[in-house]
Amino acid sequence: MAHTALGLFRNQYAVGVVSGVFMCMLTLALFQFHTVPRISGTLQTTLRDISYIERSATKQEFPTDTVSSAQALQVSKNLTQPSNVIPEKVTTISSTTTSTTTTQAPIPSCISAKPSTRKPKTFSPLPLIDGVLPLITKNYQDDDTSVRDLLYRKVRVLCWVMTTPDGLMTKAIHSYKTWGHRCNKVLFFSSAENSSFPAPVIKVDIEEGRDHLTGKTMHAFKHIYDHYRNDYEWFMKTDDDTYVIPENLRYFLSDRNPKEPVYYGHHYKVIVPTQGYYGGGGGYVISKEALERFGTRGFYNHDFCREDGGAEDAEFGLCMKNLDVRTAETFDELGRSRFHGLDPGLHLHGQYPYWYYNIDSHGAKHGADSISNYPISFHYMTPEAMYDYTFYVYHLRVYGVTDRSRPELHSYYTSEIS
Repeated sequence: MAHTALGLFRNQYAVGVVSGVFMCMLTLALFQFHTVPRISGTLQTTLRDISYIERSATKQEFPTDTVSSAQALQVSKNLTQPSNVIPEKVTTISSTTTSTTTTQAPIPSCISAKPSTRKPKTFSPLPLIDGVLPLITKNYQDDDTSVRDLLYRKVRVLCWVMTTPDGLMTKAIHSYKTWGHRCNKVLFFSSAENSSFPAPVIKVDIEEGRDHLTGKTMHAFKHIYDHYRNDYEWFMKTDDDTYVIPENLRYFLSDRNPKEPVYYGHHYKVIVPTQGYYGGGGGYVISKEALERFGTRGFYNHDFCREDGGAEDAEFGLCMKNLDVRTAETFDELGRSRFHGLDPGLHLHGQYPYWYYNIDSHGAKHGADSISNYPISFHYMTPEAMYDYTFYVYHLRVYGVTDRSRPELHSYYTSEIS
């Protein structure tokens, strides 16, 4: 009985399969009967062309005697896009006829519409094809540096870096590679010389250590006065963990007179009466006139300028005040800071050390709106951070943004401009 039932089931299944195949074939025949007359005899030509185009697409070549390159490119793209509806417009092109037929008949369900499983090939950039835009856009690397170059020639800055024999190849070398070489002149001051360093390393006969930073600073500025005072307009002191953007420094100094007794940096409101002083970690820059007063009067008068000891930046601030060299505002016209005594993250997010809140002259502001678009310096920068920020500053761009800032040169710099 079981065998009989199984045989009956198989017969019914076979009949069902044959009936399904027959109905599918009949439906396909009716579909072709209704569509082929309207497409005309050129359908075979179209199918042959498309088949050839599909084969040729893997070789990046198209038939030139039947279709144009742009049309062939469009057809080959359509081949990889699955669809359950015949395209609304089918254009067939042969060597003798051209016809256009429009239809929206659905594809029968028995015809597979599975997407292609072929992996798309990566082609090299194509040239302009029949008015079609190229597949790539130009990325120009030759920036207009005319303003930067002008300031480099006119607003000449000597930078000097305080370092140690141990710090020369672990910290100072990275200062030189990232930003130091962008100064008009860069010098490194240590208690030992090093002839293999890529920039001059000048020995000062001062013992190393925090208690002797003042003496090192005084002797460094005296050396600069003796050898470089006529070659540069401005003279900037930094530590070997200070990061400087010299181009922004020149922009800041471009409308200021180096013949005035003035110096600039990140301002602290304590210790030096009436005018405060600038923190040494964020760097400070003195004018030609300030250097002149220090070299002729300050270095030799220890009542004016302490020989050694104390807090280096505060002692130098007292020295400048005694020489009638004043501090001046360094924030931009929107009240944003340019010189920074701490690292960028702290100035951006806050959480300053407790002492900073007590001495900062602008209320220890933080956040992106408190930092100038043209910052000059940051402090406590690791070598890795120096390279990171060099990449951010000098490599990254925002397309379509044009910098409209232009320096207003002080008359001191314009006398020689042709």
